[in-house]
Amino acid sequence: MPDRMQTRGLAVRRPHPSDRRSTLVDLTPRGRRAAAIMGRLFREDVHAALQDVPVEHQDVPVEHLRRRLLREDTGEPGVPDPDEGAPA
Repeated sequence: MPDRMQTRGLAVRRPHPSDRRSTLVDLTPRGRRAAAIMGRLFREDVHAALQDVPVEHQDVPVEHLRRRLLREDTGEPGVPDPDEGAPA
């Protein structure tokens, strides 16, 4: 993904200051603007999706989403979701 982001002017690579084997990827100003827009759109989508869910139940889908995003962002297994794979 960093290759595509760099091609589109959203990110730049730079050498790691203390580890010659590593490369760091930074967002460009354009990349920061795109991330801010995507974050806003994501929050709006989540808000719209939870609009009809009673407040006392909103923590359940939000916690599920947090766990899912943690797994995808880090590549780590994240916290197991006890409801995942359970029959509906």
